Amino acid sequence: MRNVEINSLLGAVPTNGLAALISAFGPTVDNSIVFSNYSQQMPARIPVLVGSNDYESGLFRTELAMSNMTFPDSIWDEYNLAAFTCPSSVRANASIAARNPTWRYRYFGNFPNTNVSSEGGAYHGAELPLLFGTTSSTPGPNSTVEELKFQTYLQGAWTTFAKDPVHGLRTYEGGWPLYNAAEKSLVRLAYNNRVGTNLAFPMVYDAGCVNASLSALVASLLG
Repeated sequence: MRNVEINSLLGAVPTNGLAALISAFGPTVDNSIVFSNYSQQMPARIPVLVGSNDYESGLFRTELAMSNMTFPDSIWDEYNLAAFTCPSSVRANASIAARNPTWRYRYFGNFPNTNVSSEGGAYHGAELPLLFGTTSSTPGPNSTVEELKFQTYLQGAWTTFAKDPVHGLRTYEGGWPLYNAAEKSLVRLAYNNRVGTNLAFPMVYDAGCVNASLSALVASLLG
């Protein structure tokens, strides 16, 4: 790729339509770095912080709508579940099975200066401007007071985990509970745009994972 002219690379990346959602540009299975049988492998013995945003689909839904391509709510809900919520659940449960310290979150923030559309919600990547402190560079409204408070809280949680991945979050701002699929241990970040560990039972969001299938959803979209 280093030997290819930049405009040729950019020209090969889908930017609209369904191809932008299911692009082949991504990790490729080579069974050396990216494996085809993760469900048969034991996770590394390391602490894990894993999660997803409440409506990851919002980014792709907005992108396709700008190309006059729309799908019903049910399709986007299924995509959100199969591509993001359920993989987070599977990864967290595998980590617990390996006896790793594990925390799981779900991000809900929807602030005026990070909102991309009326249907965007807490979309894919919505938390990144807050995590890296770049909300001031986005066009539109200034950060709200509660957004700035949450930004400090989010950055503190991530750096606390990075500094001490085994014990840090156990005492951060009152303590984050270790993840347990049977307990109220899913940390809902920026729930109602507020700071703190608003906890929920994972099954509130994971209930549909038994029947969720990303490959089946893509096949149905392609006809």
